[in-house]
Amino acid sequence: MVLMLSLNTALAAPSIYTQHANFIAELPGDGASLSFDTLPADTLLPSGVWLNGITFHYDFGGVMLKVGSENTAGYSTTSSSNFLGTNDADILQDGDNITMSFSPVNAIGLYIISNDDLLDNDVTLNAGGTSVSLVAANLQATLADGSSVYFLGISDSLASFTTASLTTPGNGEFLFNVDDIITAVTASANQTATVHLNGGNATAISNFEYDGVVFDVAFEYGTFGEVNTGSNFPYYGQESNDYYYVLSEIISLLNSAGATGVDAGGVITTGVAMPQILSWELPDMNNVVVSEYISMWREPSYGYAPLSSQQVWVTLTPSPAASVKRLSGLSDVSGDGVADLAHILESSTSTVEIVSGSDGSTVRQIEFFGDDWTAIAISTLEDGNLDGIANDPAVAMLARNVLSGMHRVRVRDGFTGNRIGGDITFFNSSYTGIDLAVLNDHNGDGVPNDPSLAVLARQDTGRVAVLLKSFADGAVIGNWTFTKADFDALAVEGVSPAGGVPAISVLYRNSSTGKSRIRTRRADNGQWMQGIFVAGSTRDPSDFAVFTDLNGDGTKDDQAYAILLKVEGGNNRVRFLNIGSGDMIKEMLLLSGSWEMSSLAVLPDTDSDGFDDLAGEADRNAGEENIIKVRDFETEDTLLNVFH
Repeated sequence: MVLMLSLNTALAAPSIYTQHANFIAELPGDGASLSFDTLPADTLLPSGVWLNGITFHYDFGGVMLKVGSENTAGYSTTSSSNFLGTNDADILQDGDNITMSFSPVNAIGLYIISNDDLLDNDVTLNAGGTSVSLVAANLQATLADGSSVYFLGISDSLASFTTASLTTPGNGEFLFNVDDIITAVTASANQTATVHLNGGNATAISNFEYDGVVFDVAFEYGTFGEVNTGSNFPYYGQESNDYYYVLSEIISLLNSAGATGVDAGGVITTGVAMPQILSWELPDMNNVVVSEYISMWREPSYGYAPLSSQQVWVTLTPSPAASVKRLSGLSDVSGDGVADLAHILESSTSTVEIVSGSDGSTVRQIEFFGDDWTAIAISTLEDGNLDGIANDPAVAMLARNVLSGMHRVRVRDGFTGNRIGGDITFFNSSYTGIDLAVLNDHNGDGVPNDPSLAVLARQDTGRVAVLLKSFADGAVIGNWTFTKADFDALAVEGVSPAGGVPAISVLYRNSSTGKSRIRTRRADNGQWMQGIFVAGSTRDPSDFAVFTDLNGDGTKDDQAYAILLKVEGGNNRVRFLNIGSGDMIKEMLLLSGSWEMSSLAVLPDTDSDGFDDLAGEADRNAGEENIIKVRDFETEDTLLNVFH
């Protein structure tokens, strides 16, 4: 819980600074500096992190802010030894823009450090309705490694602001770091206080999870009583204690509602200002609403905090359950000549079970990540060792770290379970991963030795994007927006038509109209390709897959999308649409309506009739029963049922 100050005063034109000494001399009040030196070197700072009263927001396409150090990175800085960099070679680059939010301040300033020859206007600080850009001639210092130091500052003694941004042209022409962010607040006899969570404008915490059930905690704030502001206000240590007090009260609410099993993630650690992760289990997982007032009194403590009161209305409700893409087909790893299946075990956070496509027996189980990771989706690589021969399948898993919110893809050999290569980092904590797809033949030459990995995710802002990276080296190929914020993105697939352009397709549903479509971009440059209508509002899609050879002639010139649809009040069906024209080829029953299907997969011809086959995974009775069903594409006969 962070107390935020807002000043009821007249506006005045802000002053801008490119000289540090002038900025300090004219500070409107006592300054506070964030130098990053109190944090351990190499600490990752996900978007939304709160540090010393400042919340950092950014989107670097999977790259994260990080605490860099002179001692390990080799870069000098203004206040030894730490600075603000990234986990991409410890450095920020032209195009890495950062927004900072905080309680109302009257001044902000910071150092820009670079070993490149910066030009006028290369870096700009924006705050309080004005901007100040770097002036190359106003060099503040030259550091031991030859780096140049510049300063940017904005100050307004009469008007406060709550956000600032650091922007660059975005041409990728220079590298830089940031250090010593200074803020200051004007003393005022007429101050009021408001409360925001985690130093920002959020009124809710999302994604508290326990045993697969995710909850949102919503806060509605009342009004403060009398506030007697002292010269030492705000005091960050006291604010942190307030934050932990409210979290402790939330735990009390859960306990009073019958919550059990609060684990180590729910321990309130004092002295850490960033949000803690709470875990709990409630008796009725599907219908939980806990609402109650928390009255919080701030009394003078060691002369640091004023007297005030705050009533916080807390509502706890289950979040919408995220669908895990649990199923994928892969070529024969059991040695019986029949394609097999890989699926994520329901009882585990990140264990994959490989199932024989011939009899449903367990071939092996592969543990992908540790306890701090939650699986989101799996897909398969045809050529795990990249030798151009599709005889060594591998399984790729997209997972999210429950502590940092970081998303990673890890690949393991389908035969041995051994890791192949290093982890590839994708989106940060400001995104929620949805699905993973492998484009096995990225360049479209017919040889699957250059796979790329596509991760579909939704940003907190509503942006739905696909981040495409090379499996070989993790290099970013593209980061493209796919749908509007009011669309529900459901799944992503890679398409490699024979003689055509490899592409990335996304299945989505318009939340307003209920209609669903597939949108496609080229995998090489992100250009839009055809859009295909899938279904109307009476059929609810959840997943889709790509059939590569409909007529069984061994070529990939007759591909189709297979879309899993839940018919309103009825069964689970699969609709096949021609990839090129969007024309419907057929629709077939996959499972009865008593099952809730979540995943669809294509199996390379399990019954040797020349056609690929179709598999779906579903649950019923609140997950007590699980089935994988395989049907023949041509005859629609059931080939295999695997029950768990």
